[in-house]
Amino acid sequence: MKKTYVLLAMIILLTACEPSTKTGSDSKPEQSSAKSSDVESGDVSGGEDTASESGDISGGEDTASESGDEDFPSPFPEYDPESRTYKLYEAVAAGVEFPVFMQPVMEDMLPVYIGDPSNVNEYCVYANAISVGVTEVIIAEAKDDKIDEVEQAVMKRLADIKENAAFYPGEVGEAAAALAGKKGNIVYMICHIDAVKAQQILLENIPS
Repeated sequence: MKKTYVLLAMIILLTACEPSTKTGSDSKPEQSSAKSSDVESGDVSGGEDTASESGDISGGEDTASESGDEDFPSPFPEYDPESRTYKLYEAVAAGVEFPVFMQPVMEDMLPVYIGDPSNVNEYCVYANAISVGVTEVIIAEAKDDKIDEVEQAVMKRLADIKENAAFYPGEVGEAAAALAGKKGNIVYMICHIDAVKAQQILLENIPS
């Protein structure tokens, strides 16, 4: 009888333990495995946050504009090195010493120097960029029927320099030496302490 009771007790015990063992070993490891594989493959939610953290976001146009890669037109003309008037200016600049800060005159200021720009085929106008100094060179190729108009405008600029522009001793000397003239359809004005020498170089480089 005792053996029978013992066997019955063991059967009951084994029967009671079997369901809990299966539940504990089968369910939890499967969930853990699924989560681990998702994390490793990157297949998880929150994709929008990940994209924004990596910098892959919209707004490219704003970034480009903030970078400063925009083209702004220069107010200064860019002279063609092969143009007639620029070559004449280079010849003069090679023969006399000009200030370091000589630069082309801004296009919107050209009427002060040559009058109506439409009256010329081409031009080269340089002036001292700093306030101290009145060095200027005007070389304009006037249209055949506009030579007188261009000459009048250049002579007016010469008069303005001599009467109004010079204040400091060096400027007064330059203004006193300034001169203007024409050869063919080339009209010029030179305000420089060595204006006579500069004029000679200029005229030698203008074919008769």
